[in-house]
Amino acid sequence: MKKILPLLLFLTISFNSIGETINCSGNTLIDRERFGSIELSYKRDGNKFIYISPMGTEPFKLDIAYEDENNIILQKNRTIDDYFIITAISIYKQGGDFAESSLKTSVWGLSELYTSKGTCEFIE
Repeated sequence: MKKILPLLLFLTISFNSIGETINCSGNTLIDRERFGSIELSYKRDGNKFIYISPMGTEPFKLDIAYEDENNIILQKNRTIDDYFIITAISIYKQGGDFAESSLKTSVWGLSELYTSKGTCEFIE
């Protein structure tokens, strides 16, 4: 019985983290000017999250840079065409607030800073 209890605890924790989805909505600014409202969805896949865009852009995986009972920070560095994009997302689990920053830089030296703020809902 003593050997089964730790195994059951481990499985419970593992199953709680599989399939967790975070739906976020808010507003985006590009270089401090209002761009519009956004809907974001992140689905947990092991020790990463998959970004699922309702606008049909290609899904991509985000690394979990930090996580505790109150916060989760996701990050991704990627290239698309001639652009390098660095993204960081901070989500406060208790209140559901989130902030996202993405810096998009081109090979020609042009850059844009995207920032988003809003709220999230956690779905098991």
